[in-house]
Amino acid sequence: MTISDIITIISLVIAIVAIISEKNRKHLLLKFSYFDFGQYVLAFILINYFVFYNQFYSKGYILNFLYFENFGLNNSSNYAYLISIFVLITILFKVLFSFYPNRKKNQVLKYYKSLIENNEIPMLLDLIEKYHLKDIGKEIESSKKYDPESNEWLFERFRKIPLKDKVIFRLKIIWQNLNKYSRLNKFSYANNVLHNIISDPAFISLASNVRPYLFANIFSTFKKEKRNSFPSDLVNQFLTELIKKRIFG
Repeated sequence: MTISDIITIISLVIAIVAIISEKNRKHLLLKFSYFDFGQYVLAFILINYFVFYNQFYSKGYILNFLYFENFGLNNSSNYAYLISIFVLITILFKVLFSFYPNRKKNQVLKYYKSLIENNEIPMLLDLIEKYHLKDIGKEIESSKKYDPESNEWLFERFRKIPLKDKVIFRLKIIWQNLNKYSRLNKFSYANNVLHNIISDPAFISLASNVRPYLFANIFSTFKKEKRNSFPSDLVNQFLTELIKKRIFG
């Protein structure tokens, strides 16, 4: 692998980034964790190390544990090629199929709120449908059931949490941070999007007339025995908004 090959690969990455619109670029970058960026920096250093291996070797700068003469890749530049391919594949995978890391949750919610403020509702609706809609339904379905005739759910938040539950909660947080594809992480995002984005009055006002079926899909999962898992006044807010638009629109 030569310097020109590196330039070609870098140009390919830049071309991919340039094709993606600025709006999409912002939310796609949120899929990459700080660990991912650290990996790419390390990969860049290793690529340069293997490409200029002979120069480093002549000066005595060699990392023996990174180069095995009898490993089957006697040309050190082959390592640079393999690392470059690996980096390109992982970037494409994250752009097309990856989910948001738990540590980026506040940034994601902030970005979603900025879309509401800038009246970019169609894009926000697309993101919610793609990344959160199914998980919102599943999260509500998996939540704790309460007796529909009882007011027990009103006092749930004031319940003293046992030590065992605190330990389990901490372990769940650790797992969410380690595995962004976990159900725990996706459900956590779903819960936050439902309570902080979808229930936002500005979002309801702007989105209710654009894509009402999205709300219908969410409302279909609302049940009395699950009332502690969703905003209690969301349905009324949505219907009020529809009536206002019908009367004054």
